[in-house]
Amino acid sequence: MTDLFSPPDADARGPDPRARTALFAAWLVLAGYFIATHVMWRDEVRAFTLALSGADMVAMLRTIHGEGHPAIWYILLRAAHMIVPVREVLPALAAIIGIGAAAMLAFRAPFRGLVVALALFGEWMVFEYTAVARNYGMSALLLFLFADCYDPRQVRDRGSSWWPGTLLFLLCNTNVPSVLLAGGLLLFWLVELLTVDGWRPTPALRAWAVAAGCAGLGALLCFATVYPPYQDAAVSPHNPQRRPRRAGQ
Repeated sequence: MTDLFSPPDADARGPDPRARTALFAAWLVLAGYFIATHVMWRDEVRAFTLALSGADMVAMLRTIHGEGHPAIWYILLRAAHMIVPVREVLPALAAIIGIGAAAMLAFRAPFRGLVVALALFGEWMVFEYTAVARNYGMSALLLFLFADCYDPRQVRDRGSSWWPGTLLFLLCNTNVPSVLLAGGLLLFWLVELLTVDGWRPTPALRAWAVAAGCAGLGALLCFATVYPPYQDAAVSPHNPQRRPRRAGQ
């Protein structure tokens, strides 16, 4: 278990896979306990209810318009229930996403084992992103995937330039705060490019522009989904209870 305390560059072979496997197995035991004992809260069940509303997927998307959350979580819940029509798909889907995010952190993170252990066994990773069936675990998974494929100057594989944009598009549609995270990642990426290449048109800068365009489309789709539809009941002249009153009446 020397990986827990050794710095990341102490061994050229990288993290000790046995130590990381043991760490992940211990995390699975604890996370499994929380998953098995967690009682669903009202907001978790509400999202599941909305995901099953409507006669089809299109009708469901109309229902969630203005609910305050993007559509991906509802789409995943609806699709999972179509495959396995039981209510247990709600905690199962959240657990699968959370376990995937934890696996990325345990086996792909370049940090020393102690840092990985602290992140894994924190409340967010072991409970909030895994046992609680909300859309925030997706953000963690997509962020870890983005970090794993992050290649700002496109030196590894030119053919993978669409992956960052795809991940940022999906990230923008997990929840509203993730739109800000996507913008922060793009800003960090751009600063790293400009400090090396300046504003010269390079393949790396073009890849950044593609990713920025994908993130922009994702942000627009998120806004279109969460922005509440126009409701005129409050100002309707046919609603006597909503008519404005003069002073003194």
